[in-house]
Amino acid sequence: MRVFVVSSIAAALVAHATVARADPQTSFGITFGDGITNLRDGSGPRNAIHAGIRGDLLFLRSRENQMALGPYVEVLTERFNSLDAGGGLEWLLPAFPAFPFVVSAGSFVRNAEGYGGYQPGVAAALFFGPRSFNFDSTYGMANGIYVQTRYGLGDAKQADLLFGIQIDFEILALPWIFTYEAIAH
Repeated sequence: MRVFVVSSIAAALVAHATVARADPQTSFGITFGDGITNLRDGSGPRNAIHAGIRGDLLFLRSRENQMALGPYVEVLTERFNSLDAGGGLEWLLPAFPAFPFVVSAGSFVRNAEGYGGYQPGVAAALFFGPRSFNFDSTYGMANGIYVQTRYGLGDAKQADLLFGIQIDFEILALPWIFTYEAIAH
């Protein structure tokens, strides 16, 4: 009798099981802010504005209150004197359901004027802000604040501390989408 009860319960649980969804979520945004550069090249610290774009693809998350892992890519410039391109891995940690921390680490190359071309480097960042989980699409908006360190491994002796905001591309596109919808309908 006990085997029958256990088998019946197991069969009922298997028959009632739902599919676990952990679809990838992606986001793209622009970044801009301020920073301190030249922290180790001997010329002394300098204030520097910076701007860029950043995109990511997160896996293993099916709700806002779950962590996720995935790659990121970014391109940025400081004072419009340099061009950095890189990528790495980021880890989303849900501190609050819709306001996670995202820790990232990776590498980049910098086109540094006066140093014979491209210089390699490593970067780490901490992001905090609203990050939606979209149940109907693979795109989820990410807006927030961040702090990032960048350390050059080449002759330019780069060491930077950057901070700023990230605004999702969808936020920038919404006025155009609303205008189009208003005219088309």
